[in-house]
Amino acid sequence: MSAEGDIVQTEYGWAVASERPSMRRDMYWLKLPERHVYYWDGDGWYRVDGEKIDFIPDGELPHG
Repeated sequence: MSAEGDIVQTEYGWAVASERPSMRRDMYWLKLPERHVYYWDGDGWYRVDGEKIDFIPDGELPHG
């Protein structure tokens, strides 16, 4: 299990593990304790891995 502030490798790339969004914009964010993976798109954090959502509009990812 990752500790707060650890840098971990996910299947998407390196991520900062924390409960709140990282200030790092050059890495993914591994949300603890859920271990969902998010990325920054310039407008917000978007979840790319984790709990599934029933409906996602075409071309969109769930907002984090």
